[in-house]
Amino acid sequence: MGDTDIEILNGRPSINFGSIFENVAAQEFKAHGFELHYYNSRRIGEIDFVLQDARGEIVLCEIKSGKD
Repeated sequence: MGDTDIEILNGRPSINFGSIFENVAAQEFKAHGFELHYYNSRRIGEIDFVLQDARGEIVLCEIKSGKD
């Protein structure tokens, strides 16, 4: 992540928080027993998390920073 931690502490407004939010979500999902899966296809795109619940249903989760 480079100097992102320093940029956050300095209050730099142009930080892309997307990767930070993705890491927070990954920690929460893992803590609640989900296996973490990521999907990426050049033709279709990417999905941050592909989760399967206890009933076997698939849930897609895309994390956004709120900037766009």
